[in-house]
Amino acid sequence: MLATTACFATRSDVQLLQNDLRVLQAEQTAGRAQADSARMAAVRRDSVAAAQLDQLLAALRSMGDTMQATNGRLLRFQGAVREDLYGLGQQLLQLQTMAGASEQRLRQFRLDMEERNREIQAAQAADSGVRTAAAAPGPEQLFDVGLQQARRSAWSAARSAFADLLRQYPQSAVASDAQLQIAYSYEGEKNQVAADSVYALVAATYPRSTAAPTALYKHAQSLIVAKKTVEARALIERLTRDYPGSDPERLAREMLPPPAP
Repeated sequence: MLATTACFATRSDVQLLQNDLRVLQAEQTAGRAQADSARMAAVRRDSVAAAQLDQLLAALRSMGDTMQATNGRLLRFQGAVREDLYGLGQQLLQLQTMAGASEQRLRQFRLDMEERNREIQAAQAADSGVRTAAAAPGPEQLFDVGLQQARRSAWSAARSAFADLLRQYPQSAVASDAQLQIAYSYEGEKNQVAADSVYALVAATYPRSTAAPTALYKHAQSLIVAKKTVEARALIERLTRDYPGSDPERLAREMLPPPAP
């Protein structure tokens, strides 16, 4: 009986062991299935991620190509603009040179006419036998004398010639330029207060002359040097309003510091 009982216990143990093995096998099979499912899900996720990465890389490549093309167009546009600006600058310089030459020729013509009139008056007086005082110099002659004295830095003599011009010929074509030259003469003597006063006088007396914007610019420049930015800005605003596009107005805008924040 003891032997039979031992034999039955052994069979029972074997059956338990077999059941455990079957459970373990089932769990392993389920684990493998779950692992396979997880691997498949990971593969699918990796495939989706790879596809998205490919799309992103393609978009970046397309964006890079677009930016490169845009940069190329921008560089070509900048080059064309620079060429156009250079051409415009050359044309403006040529026009300014021509205008300056024309003004110089006109002034020389007026000077020659004044000299010719003096000669005619002297010849008429000689023919008539009447002794007359020498004809007074004309405005162009006085202006020329003043310029010659200014080139020699003889500021007082230059100012005297320009003052004679204004006293004798206040309505002449060179009156505004003579007044401006008087301001230059004071500036040459380092008398900036007197120069600024005359600059203001030029702009007030001859507002339609080409000397007016130059006088405003010179006055504003003096105020900026004196750190009177508010007053300088007011003059530059006047330049912009009354003489837009003029050379003094452009120069004044470039020299003015930006307003404080």
